[in-house]
Amino acid sequence: MLKSRKIIVALTIAASMMPSSALAKTTPSNEQNKAPNNIMENQKQDNKEYKKEKSEEKEEKTNNRLEEQDNLVEKADKIVPGVKAEWDKVVKERKELLDELKPLKKKHIEENKLETKENKLENKEEGKEKREDVKEKHKETREEKKAMWEELEKAVDSKDAEKVKSSFKKIINSMEKSNDRLKLKIKKLS
Repeated sequence: MLKSRKIIVALTIAASMMPSSALAKTTPSNEQNKAPNNIMENQKQDNKEYKKEKSEEKEEKTNNRLEEQDNLVEKADKIVPGVKAEWDKVVKERKELLDELKPLKKKHIEENKLETKENKLENKEEGKEKREDVKEKHKETREEKKAMWEELEKAVDSKDAEKVKSSFKKIINSMEKSNDRLKLKIKKLS
């Protein structure tokens, strides 16, 4: 009899504990609190991964383009000696400027994150127009640079030293202007 009483008490205690622990895990308030946080965290993680992938793709594309340009400059150097040295000098300067600019841009972005939502809303339309203008200018610049590289490629294929010199000079001038813009940007952010 004593044993059966102990078993009954143990089963009663176990039965009374089970429903409360099961309910505690599945109460609507707990589910509501956890689900949005998990969704938001997942979205943040997905967004970080997407940005990282896009950044890697962009870097790979840039490296491929630079490799193609470097090969073309090497061919041009066989026709007009000294071209490769001038190219390497300008590219090295550009890389140094970009390396100097990266931390400044990060710092600038962090400082601007402190902007209030009201300011962001007020400037939203103005910013949209500005972004569209910048996109259009970038598109025009890319097309001009593409045309310059195509001109150099044709000059190299024809092995015309004068055309190679003039085409290459246009490219170098364009890159030097880009480097000057980077210097101004660095000065502005410093």
